[in-house]
Amino acid sequence: MAFNYASLVVTAASVLAQFGKMVTLRQVTDGAYDPATGLNTTVTTDKLRKGAFFDFPVSQERGAGGEVLATDKQMIMEAGTVPRIQDKIIDGATEYVIIGFAETNPAGTPVIYTLHLRR
Repeated sequence: MAFNYASLVVTAASVLAQFGKMVTLRQVTDGAYDPATGLNTTVTTDKLRKGAFFDFPVSQERGAGGEVLATDKQMIMEAGTVPRIQDKIIDGATEYVIIGFAETNPAGTPVIYTLHLRR
């Protein structure tokens, strides 16, 4: 008998709604080529998403030249819009860049995204 992972999506969203907060996921994509300017236009899309911020464990911090900086944050974000490297997370006046992410996706059902954020 197969497990229905869709219920985990609902549970994850409920827990993030209770213990997380609303943030903006900003995605910028290339639009159409404008022959008058010789440039591609860009399209910015903002979506509200539920998420919870966490510090990385001290054991993972590697200093200024390393993989994880002391000021980096982790964020658990609800499933839905798939994040991309270089997308932005906006939390009030603070803007983070997504420099890495992982998808928790058992049996092809996205449940949450774990983001590595940097200011």
